[in-house]
Order: sequence, then structure tokens, then C-alpha cells
Amino acid sequence: MRLLVYAQDPGGSILLARVLTFAASGLPEEATLVVHPMAEAIMAGVPMRQWALGDVVPSVPASEPDIEAWLTAAAPSHIIATSSSRVLDLTNARLVAVARRLGIRTLTLLDHWVGFDRFLDAEGRPSYLPDVVGCIDRFCQSRVQALGTVETPLVGHPNLEYLAQTVAGPAPRSRPRIVVVSQPVVSDGTMTGAWLRPIVGGLSVLDAVVAAAAAVSTGCDVSYRPHPKELPSAGGIGVPVDREPGGIALLERYDIFVGATSMLLCEAAVAGRQVVQLNLAELAGLVPDEYPPYMVGTSVRDLRDLAAALSTAVLSVIRGERGSGIPGLDLRDSNVRAERVMQAFLGSM
Repeated sequence: MRLLVYAQDPGGSILLARVLTFAASGLPEEATLVVHPMAEAIMAGVPMRQWALGDVVPSVPASEPDIEAWLTAAAPSHIIATSSSRVLDLTNARLVAVARRLGIRTLTLLDHWVGFDRFLDAEGRPSYLPDVVGCIDRFCQSRVQALGTVETPLVGHPNLEYLAQTVAGPAPRSRPRIVVVSQPVVSDGTMTGAWLRPIVGGLSVLDAVVAAAAAVSTGCDVSYRPHPKELPSAGGIGVPVDREPGGIALLERYDIFVGATSMLLCEAAVAGRQVVQLNLAELAGLVPDEYPPYMVGTSVRDLRDLAAALSTAVLSVIRGERGSGIPGLDLRDSNVRAERVMQAFLGSM
């Protein structure tokens, strides 16, 4: 058996790194990890033999012929890969499609509740759907099953479980810190910040949050967190921009997280932080999909309600209250479940 592991999408790579590190002793000796530039820092500590993507294909993004030549030479029997948006780089998608053509089985572990269009080609066919898709919960499972006939075991979410167990509970803070969690516009391929675009009366989401925060009588500070794939703004945006490392340090820097469908909101929720989720009609087309209805924090469906939501969250921070988390999400033994799925996958032909 020869296992090839491929990491591209940052979010999926974070989850995959946790599972691979947990299950390292059970991986085949000939297992090889190939890493896209977007995931190099994330995968650096994984105890596997690693190659940069540029070492195995002549150019990035990789074409299907180059991927076929790579897989033919490497001759893996199984591939475990992230799933990744098709907008910036089709390498991940093409890898799955070529593997199917060559008869190589593929597995991915989902790290999010949105972005299922990444499994579809330009004609809407599930050409990029792996043979086995490890799903977070039944919502994810139903979304994948609607795309095609594949195996969809439930594995939970190893990274969310880790954060829920590791991050210290919120401490009271007299002047709460709010971070606007941005995400790029993928619908038009520009990858610019969705929260910097005017949506109502010439105001952006960031403008609205700053105005609402200014109305909070106790006082608070606002920062902006760009998505890793988001293109930088051409000019100043009026608030501090946080590009410092993420992970636990990011969750400890802020008390209130405002956004729409970013995975960081889920991370903040399981860490007990206050979350304000924007479910605005004006955002249709700017963000992919929607969270399932049981998702995180306080839902705001009208910008006129944003100031009240922030005021409530600020008072909760001042009192040192824990956020609502993600009710009903089963994270127990996520690493164990993911490892079992991997081992069953590796035992299949």
C-alpha cells in the first residue's frame, strides 16, 4: 500500500494536521505528504515525509496532464486530500478527478459547513467529489449525499474538539475587544473583502459594525481580521488590521467575533467567546451558502438590530459570561472517529 496525502486548503489542512499527528503511528511506512504553498506553515510539524507541491509538478496551479504524470510516477494506492475552493487554484479538484480516472481511491475530511460547490465542475457535475467524505454532522452528510453516491461517515471535527478542550474560558474585560471576521468574495472570483463592499446606503459591514460599536455606552475596540485568501485592501480602512498568527492566540486576543460563515466564528463559539453572526439579505451572493440553522451565537438578520446585539455581547464580556457555543454539535472523540475512517479507507481497495 502506498498512501499519498495532499494538503492545500488552509482550513482543511489544520484539521488534517491534527488527525495525521494523532494517527501517525498507524500510517503506512511509505506514506508521503505533498503540500501546497498555502498549507506549508500549517503542515510543517506533521511527522511525515514531506514534499512541496512545486517539487512534484512543473507549475502551480497544476494541470491535469501534470497531475496524471505525477500520480503515474508516484503510483499511490490511496489518496487522502483536503478539499479546496476552485476559485484560486484547481489543483486539489483536479487531483481528485485524475485519481478517479486512474482508479485511485480518495478520501477527504470536511472542516466546514459551507462551500460544497468545490466538489462540482463548471458543468455542475460532481467530478471533484472523493470516494469517501468524512462529515462533521448529519447536515454535512446530507449536503454531500445530495451531490453523489459516496461514503459519508460521521467524524465530528478534530480541530473544534481540540479548541473546546484547550482554550481557557473567557475572562471579564472592562473594555471588550471586537473583531470583524472577514471573508473573500468568491462568487465573482475577485477574492476582495466582502465586509469592505458597500451594501446599504453606501455603508459596508465594517462601517456598520464600527458605528454600532461606537453606540455602546461602556466602550469597546474594533479590529478587522482578513481571511487568509483575501486580497489586501488598496487603502486604509479606519480600524486596526489583525494579520497576526491565528489559533489559540487569536481566540484569546478578542472577546466578540462578528462575521457570517467564517470557520473562525465556530472556533470562537466552542472556545466560549461571544459570537454575532450576520444573516443579512444584503449579503446574498457575497458569501457562500449559509450555516445550518442550529449554528453559532446571536443571529442578526437586520442591520438595525446590530447595535443591540453588540451591546448585549459587550455586557456579557464585562460580566465574564461564556458564549452559547454550538448547541447539539457532537465533537466527542473526533480524532478517534477520524482515525477509524482513515484506517477503514486504507483497508479498502
